[in-house]
Amino acid sequence: AINPLTNRVYVANHGVSENVSVIDADTDEVIKTIRLGHFPRRIAINPLTNRIYISDGENIISVIDGDAHSVVDKIKVNGNALNIAVNPLTNRIYTTNPNADSISVIDGDTNQLIDSIKMKKPSDIVVNPKFGIAVNQITNLIYVASENSYYHKTLLDFKNLSVFQIVQGKYLAIPAF
Repeated sequence: AINPLTNRVYVANHGVSENVSVIDADTDEVIKTIRLGHFPRRIAINPLTNRIYISDGENIISVIDGDAHSVVDKIKVNGNALNIAVNPLTNRIYTTNPNADSISVIDGDTNQLIDSIKMKKPSDIVVNPKFGIAVNQITNLIYVASENSYYHKTLLDFKNLSVFQIVQGKYLAIPAF
């Protein structure tokens, strides 16, 4: 992941090293290696706050301060946080949790878990948010890719955290709060 405002690249070194490399994109030099103590999987950046969020494929989101290049917090989520996305305008972080069939919503100001939204269609067929997540910061919609073609575009009412519309598709679109 790249922070376009600082021109820093963050690379998750999943495996034995359990760290994140910070690369200066101007010089292509590794300027810091940040040890996490668990296996980093996916990275998302809020360029406005210069915070870097790393999922571990289990239940921890590590938060790195991009100025200090150090871990400033670890946030526990429900399920195994895998894919991660940030809306820099609302400072909300979203993770897919395939084992819990949910999406975690994190407040970037407080690094607190706001909610864990269970992804089910009205028929109670679980919609497993396994493959990817992205945020459109203009429309404030979250798109979640699924593994099965029968999954639907699902719109959630975030005030009541409930499904209010189902439309045929191969992804989920969720108005964020």
